[in-house]
Amino acid sequence: MGHRGIDGFTLDVDGVAVVIRTGKYPNGRPSLYLEDTEGQMYAVVSVNIPECPLEPGEFFIKDWSENQWIARLVWETGLFVNTGKVARGEWVSAKAWRIKNG
Repeated sequence: MGHRGIDGFTLDVDGVAVVIRTGKYPNGRPSLYLEDTEGQMYAVVSVNIPECPLEPGEFFIKDWSENQWIARLVWETGLFVNTGKVARGEWVSAKAWRIKNG
C-alpha cells in the first residue's frame, strides 16, 4: 500500500513518538501499523479480511479492544476518510478507511 503522504507521519501516543507506516500482509492486502522512532513495532492498526473487497488506498481498521484508543488517535490525524464500508464477521465489524488523496 506504501503511500508517501502518510508513511513517516509522526504522532504522539501517551508521550511516545510513533510513526505511521503502510505495508502489506503476506497475502498482499494493505496494512497500517505504528513503529516507535527506533523502528520497533508499536501497534498494528489494520486488520486483514481477505474475503472482503477493497478499493486502492483502502484498508480495514482494527478499532476495537486494545486498539480502540490507538485507532481514535490515528483517525484524529485527519489523514483518513471513513468509506462507509463495513466488513461484518461473527464477533466484530471492521470499518474500511481510505487514505485521503490515496
